[in-house]
Amino acid sequence: MSRKRSRRSDSNRNDSKGDKYRSSRSSARDQAASSAWRFLRIAIPIVALAACGAAAFIMSRNGQTPPPGNTTSLPVATAQPTTTAGGPRWVCDQPLIDFGQVWEGATVQKEFTFRNTGDQLLKIEKPKAHCSCSSAPNYTKEVPPGGSGVIPFVLQTANKAYGPLEEYLNIETNDPKARSVQVRLKGFIKNVLEPEVVYDATYQEDVAAGQKPLEVAKTKGAFGRIKGDRALHRVVKLRNTSGQPLTLSMIAPEPKPPFTAELVEKVAGEEFDLTIKATPPIPIGHTTASVILQTNVPERPRYILWISSYVAPRIEVSPPDKMLIDAERFPQKEREIRIANNGQTPVDVVGISTSEPRFGFTLQPRDPKLMNQQIIKIALPGGESYRPPPYGEVIEITTNDAEVPLIRITVVPTMNPTPRPPDKPLVMHEVPLTPGGG
Repeated sequence: MSRKRSRRSDSNRNDSKGDKYRSSRSSARDQAASSAWRFLRIAIPIVALAACGAAAFIMSRNGQTPPPGNTTSLPVATAQPTTTAGGPRWVCDQPLIDFGQVWEGATVQKEFTFRNTGDQLLKIEKPKAHCSCSSAPNYTKEVPPGGSGVIPFVLQTANKAYGPLEEYLNIETNDPKARSVQVRLKGFIKNVLEPEVVYDATYQEDVAAGQKPLEVAKTKGAFGRIKGDRALHRVVKLRNTSGQPLTLSMIAPEPKPPFTAELVEKVAGEEFDLTIKATPPIPIGHTTASVILQTNVPERPRYILWISSYVAPRIEVSPPDKMLIDAERFPQKEREIRIANNGQTPVDVVGISTSEPRFGFTLQPRDPKLMNQQIIKIALPGGESYRPPPYGEVIEITTNDAEVPLIRITVVPTMNPTPRPPDKPLVMHEVPLTPGGG
């Protein structure tokens, strides 16, 4: 009896567990069905909406107008704002332009477009060229919020070396997050030949004497600063880079004295040696000449190799006679005049006068390592914004040297100043010599 009751009790417990299991499964099914129903209630309108939209799209593509009542208004994505708060904002989507390959001597012109995504006026203050070969004429100076402007970049490739080239403009803006930015041009300069100095007598003599002269391999025909009593002898290797067999011949006349030149073909159509010589005395100052070579390349029928030398005078002044002040391209707050004594007789500055009394002059103490030099610093009125009048201003420096008692320098806005007008007579003002502090 007890065993039967025990079995019955166990059976009841098992039935109870089964009921709970069945109840749990039923509940799970109910939850799944409920979830599915909720999904369908959401999905069916979406599918219907998509179908209506697709039908409307297809009908519009076929030139049909969807019937009223079959269209559904869809939310339209709004355009992102074109400006951001917080002042002017400089944005240039393409700050680097590759101009490809051009022949040496070509003029490259590209425009850089920039935008103002800020909420205040963007000002382009001072595009500065990396070198005199580059310029930015007629650039956009001000751009309102949401507007755009252009910076033209003009690059002159005359005398640029064969191979890759990259130049840039530094641009100053009033964007607090982009005060100074750059735009760049890069490309490849083609030429009929590539010159390389393979022998220079002066360089070899200086090395043999234990000196450390500057490398000359890339200087072509530029001898630089030399002594007037030394003979010059240089061999320039000309290697063909035209992409075809090259023919070269020298066009008469030869370079003007004291230079002479001789061209010899070393490897047919590929390599040539150009020997340049000069016999002393070499004239004081800058001496220039050129070797003009005829080629068989239609794109570059002539190749010019320039020859130059500089023999310093006994009293050497830099700048020698004109001080160019270009506030637009090269703004500076002060300039300097350097006087070097390349002789044996001592020379001192004893007085200064000028037609512009607002100039501030400071005579710097001599550098112990360069006792033959004196430097005069000039503070410009108005700082970087100063621009001389078209006819220029005059600075006269008096020395105690018998051969060079007076040094006269004109401060000019261009290298071709206008004549001084009659109503602006030249009046010189004596200025005190203020000793420098360093």
